[in-house]
Amino acid sequence: MTDAGWRQWVERTHTPEVQARRGALGGKTSGEARRAASEQERATARLMRASGSSYGVISQVLGIPESTIKRWCKN
Repeated sequence: MTDAGWRQWVERTHTPEVQARRGALGGKTSGEARRAASEQERATARLMRASGSSYGVISQVLGIPESTIKRWCKN
């Protein structure tokens, strides 16, 4: 791709209207999708913690950082 072709592509695909639409969709939708995808793991972590498992064990079993497990298990 030439430099001029690159500039034309950016001008065509990065208009304020396109960027606004991407922002409206991407922020809310992707965050909700990520949260929904991890909800089963969150529930499992909470159950394991309630059963007496340590954060470290839960982290190893689920393959998720211990800091994330701690955040998920906060009251």
